[in-house]
Amino acid sequence: MSGDDKTIPDIACTILDEGLICDHCLGRQFAKLSTGHTNRERGAAIRLVLAMTADMAGTGGDDEPMHPDLRIPERCWVCNGIFEELDTWASRAIDAIGGREYETFL
Repeated sequence: MSGDDKTIPDIACTILDEGLICDHCLGRQFAKLSTGHTNRERGAAIRLVLAMTADMAGTGGDDEPMHPDLRIPERCWVCNGIFEELDTWASRAIDAIGGREYETFL
């Protein structure tokens, strides 16, 4: 591995340094890896590895919160929580087309 190669945790930390994001948006940054999983699963797995790495390094304790960069935000600044509302928007779209059938997207 050359000096320019970064590990997944290195890249994830760089991303999280920009601001707190949800697991879905974190996982989207690695979408070409572990393609059998959803973005949310991938993001949660990466966040878990980062938390375990922080535990091994001795950061935080039982009475201290996880490293602040690992907190899941109430509202993701990237997607603004849209992925939490996908079912609602999908239902609205289905209701809006009123039972019409389409053969193409356009």
